[in-house]
Amino acid sequence: MFWPPVNTRFRFLPTPHVPQGWDVGVMLAEKERTLFWSDLFHQWGHREPATDKDILERCHDALREAEAGPFANYVPYTHHTGRVLESLAEREPKTLAVMQGSSYYGNGAQALRELAVVMREVLGPKAEEGETTSAGMIKA
Repeated sequence: MFWPPVNTRFRFLPTPHVPQGWDVGVMLAEKERTLFWSDLFHQWGHREPATDKDILERCHDALREAEAGPFANYVPYTHHTGRVLESLAEREPKTLAVMQGSSYYGNGAQALRELAVVMREVLGPKAEEGETTSAGMIKA
């Protein structure tokens, strides 16, 4: 469990619509490079408090299950989602302090970039014809 030292400096980072409304954001413990948030990397079920193992498959499953049931659309996806996640990845976090599931310690930047792909696949625009671009746009 992460408990910051008394002299820890926190920075609020706005993350509009990631994972919910326009007013959300995350807290970064700068020296420790720990990101705190609520529903990013959401995982269903009882999980270990923290892990250095991959949690992306769990997140992918939770998003797919949510989208198939009464929690559909609880996480919005916009053309800004990938950019917001990339801005967090650029901070190179070592720990992703997750509220709903196991926290992750390791290469947080890589995990955030992989989460962007998972969110685009599960929540992004679906093309019936053509394909989606990396920015989430549909091209013919």
